Amino acid sequence: MRHNLSQTVLFILLILTACVDSKKEKEKPNKDTKTGINTSFENSKFELLESNCGENDCSKVTISYPSFNGNSPFAERLNDQIQTAIQSQISNYVMKASKSESIETLAAKFIQGYEDFTKEFPEVKSKWYVDILCEMTHQHQDFVSLKITTVSYTGGAHANTEVAFNNYNSSAEEVNDLSFFFYDEEQLKVTAEKEFRSLLKMSEEKSLADAGYIFDNNSFTLPEEFGFNNQGLVLFYNNYEIGSYSEGFIDLIIPYTVLGTNYRFNK
Repeated sequence: MRHNLSQTVLFILLILTACVDSKKEKEKPNKDTKTGINTSFENSKFELLESNCGENDCSKVTISYPSFNGNSPFAERLNDQIQTAIQSQISNYVMKASKSESIETLAAKFIQGYEDFTKEFPEVKSKWYVDILCEMTHQHQDFVSLKITTVSYTGGAHANTEVAFNNYNSSAEEVNDLSFFFYDEEQLKVTAEKEFRSLLKMSEEKSLADAGYIFDNNSFTLPEEFGFNNQGLVLFYNNYEIGSYSEGFIDLIIPYTVLGTNYRFNK
């Protein structure tokens, strides 16, 4: 009888221990919090128009970007990084600009530049503009990916579109080195070329040059811009990067299942 009682008591203790462990598992902090990543954000917008534009088309600067919430060091640093990235983009279209100048100052200089230009050349009727869209494409417990699309027009036959990806680790430091994400960059390049050829319906035997693409020594290379979305790795070739403007940009997505164990953050 005593033996049976002991077994019963032990059984009850095991059940209670399991319940406590289960409760602890549910209550353990989210790993995002542990690494400092707070991915809660609101969409913000900035717009500056030229003076006296009335109902007509205006020269303008329009910017949409995420503002991360909370008082965490990660949120504060990432917001600063986003501001810096946007300032860098606008400064490309402003004469004698400093990347350290505020978004408001750079936008005002861009508009002033247009107004000064049209005073000198009043026959110019087309409006200048810069439209920047910054969006978060992927969030992971160890990093986030942001995509910045800039559409601009400052004269000429057509508007220009440029895409940049910025990746940030859990300390909100920019990490655009492939070794942070992959064990073997050469293996990644082999995988990417197969996906590239598959996307463009090119056989393995066909020369990249013969297909109209320009690579150094006719050897496939990864693009300057890469990031992540919910489907996988995004490799983005901007206009003119590997071909003429008529070829357009190439947006290549390699699924996580294809990246396999070479991807450091596979579950």
